[in-house]
Amino acid sequence: MGDNLPPQCMKITTDFIDDKLSLLFKDPFHPDKEIQDEYYSIIKKPMDLSTVMRKLKENAYISIGDWSDDMNLIFDNAIKYNGESSLVGSIALYLKQKFEKKKKSIENLNSRNY
Repeated sequence: MGDNLPPQCMKITTDFIDDKLSLLFKDPFHPDKEIQDEYYSIIKKPMDLSTVMRKLKENAYISIGDWSDDMNLIFDNAIKYNGESSLVGSIALYLKQKFEKKKKSIENLNSRNY
């Protein structure tokens, strides 16, 4: 992990990967051929937890904000494509709120990095 990011970023990402509710967001989504065009017309930048973890391990994030943006993108994409009231959208909304709470603890400890 990069020297500029606190170890909590790795821990939080790992916690989400291990959370059963995050199963749908763990790996890249590969839409069926029938919905591929529609999906990629709505979702311009797909993101998933395994990609975030890989980027953490490769020191690809410059700041907590960059990491946070990718984490939020995972949930925002699910909400945008499925709708807030769908099962997937509801789970994504819940996980996004959970992430924001966890991120606040990092911001409080590491405000100089944000």
